[in-house]
Amino acid sequence: MKKLFLFLGNILCFYQYILAQPQNLPIKEISIFLENTAFVTKTQTLSFTKQKAIIDGPPDAIGGAYWLGTSNDFLIKGVIIKKDTIYSPSQAKDFYDLLKANVGSKADVTYQIGNEIESVSGEILPIDINTDIVAIKKGNGQSVFLKKEQIQQVAIQGTVKTTFHEKSLGDVTEISIDQNITEGTIHLMYYINGISWEPIYGLEIIDDSTSLFTMHALIRNNYQDFENADIKLYAGQANLNLKGKIKPISNNTNLTMVNGSQATKETIRNVTPPLQAYEIRNVSLTKGSEAKFAIFSQKISTKNLFECNIPNFIEPGKAPYNTPLTEFPVYESVKWSNNTQIPYAKGKIQILSKGIKSISEDDVPYTESGAPLKIHVVTSPQILLTISEEQIEKEEKVRKNAQNQYLDRFKVKGIITIKNANENKIYIEVYKKLIGRMTKTSMAEVIKTNEMLYDNPLMNVSWKYEVQGKNFQTIPYEYEFFLPSSK
Repeated sequence: MKKLFLFLGNILCFYQYILAQPQNLPIKEISIFLENTAFVTKTQTLSFTKQKAIIDGPPDAIGGAYWLGTSNDFLIKGVIIKKDTIYSPSQAKDFYDLLKANVGSKADVTYQIGNEIESVSGEILPIDINTDIVAIKKGNGQSVFLKKEQIQQVAIQGTVKTTFHEKSLGDVTEISIDQNITEGTIHLMYYINGISWEPIYGLEIIDDSTSLFTMHALIRNNYQDFENADIKLYAGQANLNLKGKIKPISNNTNLTMVNGSQATKETIRNVTPPLQAYEIRNVSLTKGSEAKFAIFSQKISTKNLFECNIPNFIEPGKAPYNTPLTEFPVYESVKWSNNTQIPYAKGKIQILSKGIKSISEDDVPYTESGAPLKIHVVTSPQILLTISEEQIEKEEKVRKNAQNQYLDRFKVKGIITIKNANENKIYIEVYKKLIGRMTKTSMAEVIKTNEMLYDNPLMNVSWKYEVQGKNFQTIPYEYEFFLPSSK
């Protein structure tokens, strides 16, 4: 039985390639906007040799733009993207890979030479990355060299590792700095798609003037694994100007922007000021996972009211402009103001009665700090609201518009009737959209919007009334508008 024994000083030389590998920058902070956009900050203290350090290649950033920042004691002189040999983690798929993953450990290996089955026990030596040969150093100092295809069985002694680093050619980033130091902190920042959040609100009605308002954040991670990252949640969308200069979300004044293969020489200073955001510390999520986090729970002062919203009825070409008696739903609503320092983000809210019994679901609009908001709880069968409109005037070709078209003037009168079947008085707010100009009404607030409809401004009109129990209230009004003449 012939055995193959070779010694480490013999004519066969064994080489291990030790190459400078890109240094890893873990995610430390993520600023998450609505609509699946986030600003990622990776931070690490890097080792520098001759004022240079190597990190991974360019991140998969929105617009291809990213920023490199430093601490205040040194600056970045240049950034170069180049090809180099890199090693990436890989899972062992066979016995040969298992030996690579456990270099330095002891193993029992069964192998075949010709028709003979042999075995060897000893330490797994470092493996030449350019060959398929593995060496096992026996207790007497001799080593057995085995080809990949000869290995039949492997038993690792002690803890078994299943991950090793595989060689490939890829992009790396070489950073040059202005100081001769051995280490320094680098921040890598960029926008990505793949991490999103949405608010989940709850409103438990305690009594007529108090409710418990809660907010949770559901965070979804479809980007990459991260551990112990600080999260900032913003109530709006990221405003990215990809054709011009994208601004980072950072207070670091030593930032160099990279877009393409090389960095710009300009150092960006006085960047975006701090924004108001909800913050969560030390969050860990794997790629493809999601988690819910409590943001706040607070008792708030609320006001119960009734509310109805009525649309604009006018459509060109359907004269005369008469609207028959029409009923609109009246909602029992809860009103309060955002007393936090941060805007409410748009999201769903679950309304609960005392005792945690679900009543309904509604939408929370984007609400600035200090601004009021109203949430619909249920429709009220005890409150009946009807409206009718009638065209009372028409005057043809009274003026021309910017397109040199003749316009006819129309005048419409309407009446809103509110019937309260409750025993107690109610407070009700009625909102109506209309086009043109309000010419007659009472106790109304009229707000002109920036929108135009058929050569007329779009108006928001509101009325606020107290209606006694078992009583009714009428709201008469008139308005005029202009439409292109049909003659």
